Amino acid sequence: MGKRIAIVIGMSEFNDHNFNELKGPAQDAIRLTNVLQDPAIGNYEVKMFVNSSSHSVNKTIEKIFSEVGKNDTVIFYYSGHAKLGSSGRLYLATTDTDMKFLRSTAIPATFVNEVMNESYSKNQIVFLDCCYSGAFAKNLLGGRGRIIISSSSAFQVSIEEKAEGDNFTTGVFTNALIQGLESGEADMNSDGKITCFELFNYIIFKLEDKYQQTPKMYAFDLSTDIAIAESRRRDFKLKSQN
Repeated sequence: MGKRIAIVIGMSEFNDHNFNELKGPAQDAIRLTNVLQDPAIGNYEVKMFVNSSSHSVNKTIEKIFSEVGKNDTVIFYYSGHAKLGSSGRLYLATTDTDMKFLRSTAIPATFVNEVMNESYSKNQIVFLDCCYSGAFAKNLLGGRGRIIISSSSAFQVSIEEKAEGDNFTTGVFTNALIQGLESGEADMNSDGKITCFELFNYIIFKLEDKYQQTPKMYAFDLSTDIAIAESRRRDFKLKSQN
């Protein structure tokens, strides 16, 4: 069994005033990091970025994916603003992103896909909580052992709101993701492990009919489902959805 490593990125503040400030991403990045690091759940080694520069983030993305082995599991998570370029390609904004120069001041989806393609890891998981996140998989070539779970389609916005009963704002997609991992409720078959397919179905269950955004999942050259975490709860089963 290999190592578990996660890159968790939350961008709430932006120098370019064309981007409005967000409340959820920074808090969500911290919350998700705590869950993934928990030895009883994920036991991941996490590199977290909150309101950071594109240079520091991109350098770490390339470094981590170039150093992992084939049995290592790597999570890439991003929450913040995203923009579609003139060619329809997706760019993930960082604090220093300039709307006029997305290719050189943001995190291009093409860059992330390229370093993932060249990585030895066969267990790669992408979570995106941003507008138009479904566009991440556009024109994606190659890739092995990779799962992409986006908060919305390529044409939808993603929603953040004040969490019910709590005094913080969160992305509704990330909140469902964290709840599924932290509670263990995403362990659909109660076998003690939470896989990507189970977690995606749990997120759909939590969001459907409540929000005008549709999470998407894309799998590439997958020999088997990827176990993302251990479950604290083995007796939870969703009601049949007929």
